[in-house]
Amino acid sequence: MRGGDKAFLLSYLARLLSAKFSGSKQSELATSLVIDKLVYCFKNEKPIVFIFGFGGYKNHNSPSFPEVDWAELFHMKYMVTYLWPIISTYKYGVEFEYESEEISIQFNNVPQETTDRYTKTFKSLLNYFCDKIYQMNGVKLDFKQVIARDMYEPKALYERMKFYHEDMKKVYFDLPAEEKEVWFKRAKTNFLIKGTQDFSNLSEEELKRRKQKKYELKKALKGCTYGDVNDKKYVKELIYDLLLKEYGVDEINISKAIPFDVPSLLTDQDKFDILIYMYKKEFG
Repeated sequence: MRGGDKAFLLSYLARLLSAKFSGSKQSELATSLVIDKLVYCFKNEKPIVFIFGFGGYKNHNSPSFPEVDWAELFHMKYMVTYLWPIISTYKYGVEFEYESEEISIQFNNVPQETTDRYTKTFKSLLNYFCDKIYQMNGVKLDFKQVIARDMYEPKALYERMKFYHEDMKKVYFDLPAEEKEVWFKRAKTNFLIKGTQDFSNLSEEELKRRKQKKYELKKALKGCTYGDVNDKKYVKELIYDLLLKEYGVDEINISKAIPFDVPSLLTDQDKFDILIYMYKKEFG
């Protein structure tokens, strides 16, 4: 890549770090990390990857619930339009990755099958959008969705979620009364009273406790996105508890998903994950 091309791309991407684009000035550390990633891509002829952490579900108050609507399409169109100078000139490609944090929706009392419908329609929209861009501009875009819960070891993820649950409870109870009410109203907006369970007969106080738990999980998931080790551990443990208590996964039926009892059927990824787990278990 020519020096002029690199200068152009760096100057254009610098706009993404500006306060005008993001709403606040980025820290020196954040700017440095982004520049390091870009230089790595240039030197090693790698694609530039843009990752968007998002809820991965539609709020039940939305008319399109539980499926996608114009909001998701507008976001894709906006990002492609904004980054088009890079997409159309950087020969090693640009990738867009939507990291779905849909595990948090369980605290909104939304059934998993409802969340799965959102995931299905979101992936369909990604495919449709990429096809249309190719038909109109002859450019193949690489859009994909990643489910956050698939990226972590369940037990540790849930453990961390429990840890932050207690931590956020302390934060909540130390808040002034007015701010507590703001937190509660925010949680109440997202909570589905009649969903996985029917809470329509619960007292207002009990509803507050359940919605507060949901809000604490959401904050932990946001920490996971930015690499917080403690957040990751907490969320993994929450997943572990769900598998164990809600879905009844045990040492026997787990083999229906991962063939531990028939090693020859394990994929390379399965084997790698098992080795990493055993290593961490023994050496910490």
